[in-house]
Amino acid sequence: TSFTLASPESEHSEELGVSPLQLLQSKLDLQRVSRPNLLFLVLDQWRFDWNGHADGPSLPTIDALGKSGVRFTRAYTPSPLCVPARSALAAVREYKDMWIKNNSNSYTGKPQNTPTFMSVLRSVGYTTMLVGKDHLSDGAENLAGARQSVDMDALGVDWFIRAVDKYAFCYGYGEPVDAYSAYLKELDLLQKQCEAYGIFSMGESCRRTQVCDSTSIIECGFRCPKVNGVDHNHSVDTWVRRKAEELLRRHRETFGLEKPWFLQVNFLGPHPPLVPDELWGSARLPEAIDANFTEILVFDLEGNKRYRPHPFKDLVNVTETRQIYAQHLLRIDREIQSILQTLERYEMRRNTVIVVTGDHGDHLGDLGHFSKTSPWEPSVHVPLLVTGPSLPQNVVVDHPVSLIDVPMTFLDLAKAKALDTMQGYSLMPALAGATTTARPAVMFGLNYLEEFAYDIDGAMVSLGRKQFDASAAMFGSDFLKLICCPTGCRKQGGLLLDVSMVTAQVALMNVTSRREDSFEYNILKPSSHMAEALYLAKFLAKDFQDVCVPLLLEH
Repeated sequence: TSFTLASPESEHSEELGVSPLQLLQSKLDLQRVSRPNLLFLVLDQWRFDWNGHADGPSLPTIDALGKSGVRFTRAYTPSPLCVPARSALAAVREYKDMWIKNNSNSYTGKPQNTPTFMSVLRSVGYTTMLVGKDHLSDGAENLAGARQSVDMDALGVDWFIRAVDKYAFCYGYGEPVDAYSAYLKELDLLQKQCEAYGIFSMGESCRRTQVCDSTSIIECGFRCPKVNGVDHNHSVDTWVRRKAEELLRRHRETFGLEKPWFLQVNFLGPHPPLVPDELWGSARLPEAIDANFTEILVFDLEGNKRYRPHPFKDLVNVTETRQIYAQHLLRIDREIQSILQTLERYEMRRNTVIVVTGDHGDHLGDLGHFSKTSPWEPSVHVPLLVTGPSLPQNVVVDHPVSLIDVPMTFLDLAKAKALDTMQGYSLMPALAGATTTARPAVMFGLNYLEEFAYDIDGAMVSLGRKQFDASAAMFGSDFLKLICCPTGCRKQGGLLLDVSMVTAQVALMNVTSRREDSFEYNILKPSSHMAEALYLAKFLAKDFQDVCVPLLLEH
């Protein structure tokens, strides 16, 4: 069986004899916005279905932006972990071809370092600016010292005001490690904040429990009580918004409206720690799916299966955690509204293309887990919208796309040539009215460290290794996703009947439409859907193919 993917280049206007892409470019040229400003708003750990348009909280600013432009309903991160996702985005490369595989790696300072899409934008005359968390250089010391200028220059960034993770700015134990902690220090708030919320890791999180003290799960303290921390007027996302507006003002005063700019605003929310906020929307929040927190499968150091109480069994209230996550989203929605007002005030809005997305998702209790690092929809599927001058309004594109397609689109808008190392597919055809893009499949993966914990009897046990590769594509009207887990799939809840953490698993998930009890379900059976599975297997990394293709053929 063969499957043909529609090519946007083949769609032409019969009346004019030109492609939709050419029509869009001509409109941009006529309005003298052929080199528009580029505003890239990136949220941290923002799941696909809490996008302000459907389920989840009401997000009026994001919803209005989506209705004024194009929304991509099947956008995927290259990797569901902060550093690998943001590094692949900067390099415009698939995760399987990146040298950065987990959060312990760094984009800068390595021999493999390649120029970023920001470097290309700078080379064609853009001022490149970055605010907030970028996760592209080693350690907090690079955000506070002189080396950050070297790192930012290597990344192609002209102006920057950077921040570390929400849980990391207290690593200085009372001394600033980045621009945000320096801001708190100046207001005499740093020590107060650190005493309230801690460092957010084993034994030092804002919510210490026996579970948190006995596990290496770094996000164990993901939900904080409302105690004596700083007021939300001084919260990190409000600070990020103010600094973004500061750079916009500086650019307007320095260059007027003559020089185009690129600004990436990296909000730190709704990533944990989650702290209650007074803001609240009116929408009813969806319940978590398959939220079983009774027990978890582990392996002892000899590889024997064991079950232990779930690490979060007595720690978390799923409904309350979802409410606080929604409050963080609404807070960021308000900050985005302020940025848009700043664009209007400086007369920049009419010549600015705006992209809003997230680096990866969050389980939020689905499948009995929180955080990300899994191949399942809440972890890898993210919101994505694009709006700007002459772009279509209130258009929905269901063809699967990747986050690394966004910088390729920026380069097209800037009339810049992508580097030969860059692998994304521009979204311009879809922005010009095509129903598909040239991308044959989306790919995402992770190869991360094994997590350990202490069992109730004090014995060290393994929670498994976060290791998978996956690809997904449209087959007619069906959207299918192939999952390959050489050491068993993590955080799967009741998705796969063959539960394992030491032997390989392969599954073909139907993600076409949400079922009541799942976002996806396995359809791989003997002599069924084998052609689709083998097609998707071609996009896996070679070492994953070696493991999972034989398993497919056994079917």
